[in-house]
Amino acid sequence: MNKLHKFMLNSNIIEFTNDHLDINTDFYNIERKPEYFSFDNMGLSYQGTHLFSNKRIQNAIIHDSNSQLFRQTRNSKIPGMKHDIKERGIDIREKPLQIVCTKGENMENVRVEHLFNGNSFNEALYGAAPNLENRMCAVYFKNANFTLANLIQVGAFLNTLDYQSEPLNDASLAVILKRMMEDEGSVYTLKPNPTSKELSKWKKEVEKAVVFMMGVTEEQVQQSKYTKIIEDVLNEKSVYIPYISISNEKQVVEQLRKFGYHDNIVNSYDGVKWASYGSNWKGLLSSDLNYYNEDPTFYKEGGTLKRVIHCGKPDMKNPLYDFCKRLVKDWKQEWDKFEDFVKPNRYNMDVEIVGVFQQLDVLEEKTGFKKGNIMPFSALKHFWENNYEAIRDGDYSKIPNHGDKKKVKLSKLEEKFAA
Repeated sequence: MNKLHKFMLNSNIIEFTNDHLDINTDFYNIERKPEYFSFDNMGLSYQGTHLFSNKRIQNAIIHDSNSQLFRQTRNSKIPGMKHDIKERGIDIREKPLQIVCTKGENMENVRVEHLFNGNSFNEALYGAAPNLENRMCAVYFKNANFTLANLIQVGAFLNTLDYQSEPLNDASLAVILKRMMEDEGSVYTLKPNPTSKELSKWKKEVEKAVVFMMGVTEEQVQQSKYTKIIEDVLNEKSVYIPYISISNEKQVVEQLRKFGYHDNIVNSYDGVKWASYGSNWKGLLSSDLNYYNEDPTFYKEGGTLKRVIHCGKPDMKNPLYDFCKRLVKDWKQEWDKFEDFVKPNRYNMDVEIVGVFQQLDVLEEKTGFKKGNIMPFSALKHFWENNYEAIRDGDYSKIPNHGDKKKVKLSKLEEKFAA
């Protein structure tokens, strides 16, 4: 005897019954699977699982423009789900649809506002079990924490949990963040020209949301992949980002040309070539060797490779701290110790590390070094050490602006670069 028989319904059935509902709630309930049901902190209070007609649910689908708020494209697994239902039947142990309803004295009086999870399964049922007139639905009422942005996050989170769902990709995450930003009054809205504090607060909230929705750790959400998605969303929404984001060293070299830093090669040898490098110093010698191998004659005859070190994508939660720490402490201090220990020869190749690529609005405001230009390491270190606590705490107001009487006096070399 097939032990699954009592759980599998023929796709020709007309309706789910209360007996089917009882079996479903034995497997899917708030005590057994709280991660699927408990979202009071996100504005959704679970009211139990009930039977709803297709017509009532269809009204919510039309209300949501017949698309899931957290998905950019249609779930590509739907055809396979339809085939499985036709071949094996409907498994009544499957997770119920999840809907948001208006409050009412009983389920007959409520109106379905959103179908926020189970859209793909619902569509598969329409195609594979066209005679089925109702659905099993986990019902939620809104509480004081409800926002559309929170509903989007819950839908994305449940999508990540569900093995039948198609995993959220980068494009879908971007769609989610843009829709969350459109929820007026939520913590995810942002004006076109936010202050550093507003942008920092916004980034923290967005990162918490990404951790929740994608099932990643706080460390993983700091990866450049997520930073790029967030920056792209801000650019698309025309939100000004107060720093230059760098993905590769060619971007830095192109930017420096605007300030007159051009390659100057004399008689195919001698002269200067400009290059950049990121804030991970460990591959610098290999990169130097690659430049040497591209044109050994140039370097053998006295040509110089001038390096400018960039920070990549500063953390917008506290860009000044991230920029200074990564370049002064993590890069320059560690590189100096390594270079002193190894004393690299580089085939007598002349390499000069000129300074850092100045990427921040706030650093220009506080030091006078133009964004997009070169700032000497000595000047950045001086600024970091003299303003460490304010930089660490993200309280830039405690740091005097360039030109103020309290401004720290620069060396002649630093004044030359800042001019």
